[in-house]
Amino acid sequence: MRRYPTLLFFTFLFLSLNIQAQEECTQRYREKVFPEIGLDGNISFGEWIAPQGGVRPLRYDVYYPKNDTATLRPLVVLWHGGAYMDMFTKESPDIVMMAKDLARMGYVAISPDYRGIRDIMDFFNDGGLIREVAGSAIDANKAICHILDQIENNGNPYRINKDEIFAGGVSGGAVTGLHALLVPTVDDLGSQNATWAREVDNGIIDEIINNKFCGHTNAIKGFINISGAILDTSIIKKVPISFLNIHGTADQIVMFNYGKPLGGVTAAPALYGSKPVHEKLLSLGMHSEALFSNGLGHVPFMNLDLGSILKYGLGLINMDEYDKTLKLISNFLFNQISCEKKVVTPTGIRPDNQIEINIYPNPVNNSFEIKMPENKLWQIQIIDITGKAIQQHSFSGNNYIHHAESLAKGIYIVKISNPIESEKVYISKMIKQ
Repeated sequence: MRRYPTLLFFTFLFLSLNIQAQEECTQRYREKVFPEIGLDGNISFGEWIAPQGGVRPLRYDVYYPKNDTATLRPLVVLWHGGAYMDMFTKESPDIVMMAKDLARMGYVAISPDYRGIRDIMDFFNDGGLIREVAGSAIDANKAICHILDQIENNGNPYRINKDEIFAGGVSGGAVTGLHALLVPTVDDLGSQNATWAREVDNGIIDEIINNKFCGHTNAIKGFINISGAILDTSIIKKVPISFLNIHGTADQIVMFNYGKPLGGVTAAPALYGSKPVHEKLLSLGMHSEALFSNGLGHVPFMNLDLGSILKYGLGLINMDEYDKTLKLISNFLFNQISCEKKVVTPTGIRPDNQIEINIYPNPVNNSFEIKMPENKLWQIQIIDITGKAIQQHSFSGNNYIHHAESLAKGIYIVKISNPIESEKVYISKMIKQ
């Protein structure tokens, strides 16, 4: 007797239970549920020697929710931007605002120092910015090593879950993070670039890359790339890290696609922006999401270019765009962490806010198409039989084609929602053959 219909029914029932459990999880990590936050500033994690002489300290600030009873909390490390100029710090207003908001959601957020340019002429030196990126990657590594040492050997004072450490960066901070996480070896940078990188701190960059994060190679679970770029996407190899890429399509400071940063007026090399980075990650079968803001400039939620200033005024932060970005970041993080409290529905009946939607073809070979009822930003998740979201992407518009070549044969749930207005959830069963 054929049992397939029965198997499909119970499989769909099981997945419905798991989806409902995730949806009814406590609002912690998605909403600002902590009215008060704490700040421990200027915690020393290392030092560096400036080319002009003198030892300079490296410090980080820790933001955390007050009156929090959770045993362990996820961590988000945020590297600031500023074109590697020494005048920009871990107290950059966008980073402070984001760190505070993440702490209000229940995360621990850390904003570290990294070295910066003290001599403006370095901008016109072929190797100057390569050395700065290498130095900042070394400092980023020191910060993560210190945090892990605090967790494992010094009582874990901020109650950080070492299995749920995420990182992110804005502009130069994103460039730092992408290179720290995605460069396999120093030689992959190219002969001349590798030579310049090895001039920093007596050539320690090889040891740093070969022994990332003091032996905790996979310490970072996910990375939030806001207006970042990398020297060459061809050096990227598959790693167990998820990515969220946020970039304005009209960015002229760090190009969205490919080109020289800072308008090409410096000696900085051409870089590959978030668009080709996202495409490369997807081609490797990695988890990569994207929010590409059409027509917006550098760091879409900040008014840093003439077009944004004319459109949104002289305020530094475009709060509408910032709120959209923060919502997307919180969803990206939430879908990869464990919650301490979950409510499981004791029935397989689909909730009222879940609407069945068709995908075609179904069963699926290599790709399937979806037609959404509205033209807006959507987030799609592919959920396997265990209830785990194994793929997640963002797209805009009514029509979307999802490439499913990397999926194993089996039964999945396709779940689609708007990351800003999540009242309605569209779902469909999908069979990969």
